[in-house]
Amino acid sequence: EAARGRASDAADLMTAAPGDAGPGSAFAHLSAAAGRAEQEHRDTRRRAEREATEIVRRCRAADAAAAGEVAEAEVAATAGPNGLPAGLSEVDIQPVALAWKYAPHLRFHPDERHLPADLAAALRRGDLVFRDGRWFLDLPDGDRALGGTDAPVDFTVVERDGRRYLMYRVWYSYNDKTAFGDHEGDLELFGVELDRDGTPAAALYYGHGKPHRVPWDEVEREGGHPVPYVASGSHASYPEPGHYPIAKGLGTDQAAGGGPRQDTEDTLRPGPAHYDHPPGTRLGEDGGSPAVPNTGANTEPFPAGSAPIEGAPDRGDGLDGTLRDVVEVAGTPVTIGRDALGLLP
Repeated sequence: EAARGRASDAADLMTAAPGDAGPGSAFAHLSAAAGRAEQEHRDTRRRAEREATEIVRRCRAADAAAAGEVAEAEVAATAGPNGLPAGLSEVDIQPVALAWKYAPHLRFHPDERHLPADLAAALRRGDLVFRDGRWFLDLPDGDRALGGTDAPVDFTVVERDGRRYLMYRVWYSYNDKTAFGDHEGDLELFGVELDRDGTPAAALYYGHGKPHRVPWDEVEREGGHPVPYVASGSHASYPEPGHYPIAKGLGTDQAAGGGPRQDTEDTLRPGPAHYDHPPGTRLGEDGGSPAVPNTGANTEPFPAGSAPIEGAPDRGDGLDGTLRDVVEVAGTPVTIGRDALGLLP
């Protein structure tokens, strides 16, 4: 186009001075240049069109091949038992798929005031403190108001003695069970023990101390998911509603449905087996809460060399009927069952 413009200018000069050889020579030269430029443009365009056509052809072929592979993968991904991948023993995604398949459906007491919160976010916000020879993570006081049934729940897959355990970690910003046991930061576990073939063998309920192992055929389930009942305030998990002695003189846990519900597969995420804190770091402003998950702390199903307690925990009388006492702890009335006081055999 530039060459054509210059040739046009030369033509105008020829018209203005027809006897002058200069404009005529310039016109001829620029007209030839414009012709060469036009031809080069046509050649370049044809080459580009051929190359673009070939690129489109290759892209369409790749799309078709990818679509075929995706279709095959979709079939393979659901061709196994219960819609899981075919060849379970050879598929690396099996533990993750099972973690979602058996994620617990948490049922909370109607009086529960502190629902699950985000563990990873809390650990990021806490201040690491070293005092009296130990580390602990001082959490922001404002975190105590956090919580809801949309909070993420972390899981890890743990191998122990040839068996696989799906370990679920539920974090609560505050424990307000009793006036003498309140503390910020409450990390609770729930576990599913798998047989060697990947089918559930039992559920592990974590009250206070060793977990209780309940055979899978005795576990309450909803759509295949185990249903733990979370005790009000303490957040311990139990296989059914009721009152459960915590320990001699330490009160009674109350577990019930009728409150909020959280189906944890909706908020489940893979959690690291440990976080970047010194081993043994405790949670809470005074270090009285559980340990930060690191190298087995609050991630293992039970300490190495030990075993869970077989069967569901014993039921207590708790607040039922007339079998109850009101005692004062630090001036605060606390209602507990006679069983927790050791008054019943």
